Amino acid sequence: MGLIDSTDAAGILGVQTAIRACKIMRDAGVPAVTAGGRTRNTFDARDVVKVAIDRRLDALARHRNDSAAYAREIRAQLRPPAPPVTKLDGGRSWTNPDDAAASLKQDRGEKAMVYLSPDAAMIFGPGVIKAAAADLKPGVCRFCVAHVETAWGGIGPDLSPAVRELLGDPCLRCAVDLTPAKPVTARPHTARTRPVAAPAAGSITAAAQWLEKAADADRRGDTAAARAARHNAQTWMTYGRGQR
Repeated sequence: MGLIDSTDAAGILGVQTAIRACKIMRDAGVPAVTAGGRTRNTFDARDVVKVAIDRRLDALARHRNDSAAYAREIRAQLRPPAPPVTKLDGGRSWTNPDDAAASLKQDRGEKAMVYLSPDAAMIFGPGVIKAAAADLKPGVCRFCVAHVETAWGGIGPDLSPAVRELLGDPCLRCAVDLTPAKPVTARPHTARTRPVAAPAAGSITAAAQWLEKAADADRRGDTAAARAARHNAQTWMTYGRGQR
């Protein structure tokens, strides 16, 4: 059984604090692990992943199971379109002053995040939402920003149409990193950096196994192996959420 603490559980569940993560797990009927007669704020990684997937599916159901349509709504809230411009004769243009004034009053980017439903973070992950809201220079990859903003074990970006609605097109590196490899059996070394076929127990168990491997790699100080294992865990969580 792979155990993770409440701080890591918060990253997987898409919430900001360990206290909130513990409450979510309690509400889901999942008790903290008891060892030596004492209850610690640790949980079975498989239980945490399952609760995260269930929360995401519930959130999707509240938005007609159309993540792409919901992503367009979020994008419109974070980056409202500019007021319409009317082209006049002689190459001139005109904008309705009322529309221009209303546009200036609208909160954009990170300021607009406070108006988003919690469902946004449940479905796409806080890191993706922060990257979608960020005021970036032209050419900066929002997928790269999402990777940086995603907490350990949390819901990271993928190449689904919904996430592309929020983040645009990825850079070449992100496109390669996020493209899942085909299951490989003849080259076992590939399993260190790419997700392989899920075991019979399903994607939840697979994600938990990779999280456990990431924790082991962190304890060994093997940063590269830990990063690869976390990437694989996120990939299997995406499969389990049914987004691909």
